[in-house]
Amino acid sequence: MLWQIHGNTKDLPLRFSASGNNTLIAAPSGTNMMVHGLVLIPSADVTAKIFLGARNVADFDLQANMTFAMDDMPGMEGQGFYECKTGEAFIINLSAAVSITGLVKYSYIDTTI
Repeated sequence: MLWQIHGNTKDLPLRFSASGNNTLIAAPSGTNMMVHGLVLIPSADVTAKIFLGARNVADFDLQANMTFAMDDMPGMEGQGFYECKTGEAFIINLSAAVSITGLVKYSYIDTTI
């Protein structure tokens, strides 16, 4: 068990609807950031692309009112799914102007260890 190896997590409620890039968490300065969990609930069908800065790391076709969830797996607490390097924001690109609600769980990483 990894016991939150990346420090204390923060929960950020989400509510956005612009097509194109939506910067959910600004680029960290002087440290990296780990995304531990993500919940997205779209009001209509949409394709969501996850970017870490300019890197496209995932594409998801979401259906209206479907709950998409990624969370820490038992025994892997603190490991995370995506790591944003210094200067890379956590961005979700929507294929259409669709209302999205949800949550992102993240933490900052001490890169001096």
